[in-house]
Amino acid sequence: MMKEREYLIELYLIYGELLTDKQQNIFKKYFFDDLTLSEISENTNISKSYIGKTIKTINEKLKYYESTLKIHKKSKLLINSIADIKLKEKIKKIISD
Repeated sequence: MMKEREYLIELYLIYGELLTDKQQNIFKKYFFDDLTLSEISENTNISKSYIGKTIKTINEKLKYYESTLKIHKKSKLLINSIADIKLKEKIKKIISD
């Protein structure tokens, strides 16, 4: 569950601007403020079931954006490649010393 949560937050940081203001607000309250569906419902005067459905919709949208654009995947590959290059440079330095 925690890995899924972290993944969704990472996707939100990439694709969040593609969501509506209302969706962004609900996502932030649920994932960043760590509010329950009931707490969000009370604070926004929106039904708990609607909040739950909206969070599910947001998660699906974020995953859809990633499956289409693959920005998250590409950035992870790039970060790993940079780390590999730095490691290779360190190894070369150790060997040559």
